[in-house]
Amino acid sequence: MGGQTPAEDDIDRQLRELTEGRAGAARFREPSAAERAEAAKERAKAAKQARKQAKARAREARRMVRRAPRPRAALVTSWTVAIAILGVTVWLGYQHVRHGGSTVAGSAVGAINSQPAPSGAVSAPAPTGPGADPFTGTPADDWADGAAGITVPTANPVGPFTAAQVAGAYATTRKLLIAQTLDPTTLRGGPPTAFEDLLNPAERKVFISGLTKSGLDKDGVPANTRAYLTSFAPGTTSLIGSVIKVHGTMHARVGTDQGQQVLYVDVNYRMVYPVEPPHNPANWMRIVTMDYGHVEFWDWANPAHGAPLEPVTYFLISPSGGKCGMADGYLHPDFPGSPPDGLQPRGKLVDPYSMQVPNINTVCVPAIGT
Repeated sequence: MGGQTPAEDDIDRQLRELTEGRAGAARFREPSAAERAEAAKERAKAAKQARKQAKARAREARRMVRRAPRPRAALVTSWTVAIAILGVTVWLGYQHVRHGGSTVAGSAVGAINSQPAPSGAVSAPAPTGPGADPFTGTPADDWADGAAGITVPTANPVGPFTAAQVAGAYATTRKLLIAQTLDPTTLRGGPPTAFEDLLNPAERKVFISGLTKSGLDKDGVPANTRAYLTSFAPGTTSLIGSVIKVHGTMHARVGTDQGQQVLYVDVNYRMVYPVEPPHNPANWMRIVTMDYGHVEFWDWANPAHGAPLEPVTYFLISPSGGKCGMADGYLHPDFPGSPPDGLQPRGKLVDPYSMQVPNINTVCVPAIGT
């Protein structure tokens, strides 16, 4: 218009440079088919290596748990040894220790007077189970009931991990603890699917394959992975009432695994189970489990893709009140009056109600308060 040539704008200049071959290298370039195939091969290789490392990590977690010591109930205390010449008193002392000092003299009397009474003698009352509260006289009496005792702290950022990631790790850890120690099916010795479903794929495979194993490993602990749960042998144990007492804490921190920063959630809990042999309430007792260790969280399979963090469990469960040397992975309470097993506890006496993480290095140690 008006006979004037319009000024060259930026688009015109770039087009002219392209046609004259002076535009330089392209900022973006579509990869060729061969390059895409090579990249896919590298991604598959990295994923395979990541899965291999995850399986190795899962096996190491299982080995760590397998080495967990197994406290059991003490048969006698020093004061009962001092008066061991009196057989009746020894039995009363045994009952006192096994039930943490609660009132169970009736059970002992019933056992002692199981023989026919002389003519004209007054028969002792029939043995009975615990009173209305089987936790009376123990620290657990004031603890929370069941899952209410597994509380989740306020989630704050921890190192490179966001508050949302920490909150997710807390929630998963809580679910793992509930499935591991409170799930009704698992407690009765049924399929532990509630726990399996929460594991990462590599650890789940290791756990499920271990459920068919038998015998003891070199540390004297069951090779069966059911030993990583609180699971009573089917048909051997009945829970008394519907309450399991729970107390403990969890907290998040930054840890390191193979030079990589990972999110740790440390746990330290105590669970108390009042139990009895089926149809035999006189021989009731308490099982106290010390549940401690940690859960590692990281994107194990695809660490470069920002996927949700997955857990690897390093829980240790040490039950007090169970028989030593059992090889099937189940927890077998050492009920009063049951025949002694071959393996006896040894080492320093442990208080299973204490929240201090025990420093014990033997498979089966004596404990009080069950």
